[in-house]
Amino acid sequence: METKVCGKCKQEKPVGDFYKSKRDGYRSRCKECHKEDCREYAKTGYYTRYQREYSKRGYVKERMKGDSDLGYQAKWYLNKKIGILSHYSNGTMKCAYCGFDDIRALSIDHIDGGGALHRKMTGNDIYGWLKRNGFPKGYQVLCMNCQLIKRQVNRECYMNIC
Repeated sequence: METKVCGKCKQEKPVGDFYKSKRDGYRSRCKECHKEDCREYAKTGYYTRYQREYSKRGYVKERMKGDSDLGYQAKWYLNKKIGILSHYSNGTMKCAYCGFDDIRALSIDHIDGGGALHRKMTGNDIYGWLKRNGFPKGYQVLCMNCQLIKRQVNRECYMNIC
């Protein structure tokens, strides 16, 4: 029967008393010591404090403001979106119907409908597709409210729901 010495309590125990690990097959501490450490860690409340602190920072809100903490990919995507919206709104960056100008709610709309089918054929990256295809005609900038109103007025189906 194989045995192993626990790194914390220093007792020699059968390997069945250790959790499995990828490194040498078993963890360095026995199950009892591991559970004890987990209980101690839970008492500190560090994890819940970290979650609260993270949510207080409001990363989601700051993300669209162009904050300096914005990651490389988010900046790249935001710049791509700004470029496409600027082109299709003739530099005004406003909704074609109501004039709303908050970039967080602006998006590209298919003038003749058919966005769901287009997304199935090309994928979800509409901004990249428009740029790769030389900014084709048939698209406009709308805020999400105007897009929903247009969808209802024109009785456009989305996900087979009319």
